[in-house]
Amino acid sequence: MNLRPILLVEDNHDDAFFMRRAFEAVGVGNQVSIMADGEAAIEFFNGPDTGDEMKRPCMVLLDVKLPLKNGLEVLEVIRSRDDLRTIPVIMLSSSNEPSDVSRALHLGANAYVVKPAAYGDLTKLVASIRDFWLRYHRSAC
Repeated sequence: MNLRPILLVEDNHDDAFFMRRAFEAVGVGNQVSIMADGEAAIEFFNGPDTGDEMKRPCMVLLDVKLPLKNGLEVLEVIRSRDDLRTIPVIMLSSSNEPSDVSRALHLGANAYVVKPAAYGDLTKLVASIRDFWLRYHRSAC
């Protein structure tokens, strides 16, 4: 398993903390990098680090409702670039609005998941992400 970083774009500090903790709890060795707003994520994806294979995230977990630039705008940037287009992007949001789900999938999100409220359910979700996207999906880590 490649240990390229996982990028979590999440403005809620508690959600980010518990997500990182859940990845550790299920034994994922990849670093979970956190960005707190969409503008920072867009700057990152337009910056030099994405050209370095080992610094480019193997997966992006992207909240929809972000400050400065929303998650759908970040997704558009990722999917607009040939060198980033194959990075798996999972929309992980508290929004269950059909319009958000439809727009995210139309823009090229690989999946759309509503954030679980309970930590035990979050850990199960992260174990599922680990099993499919990090172990079995061929273009992931």
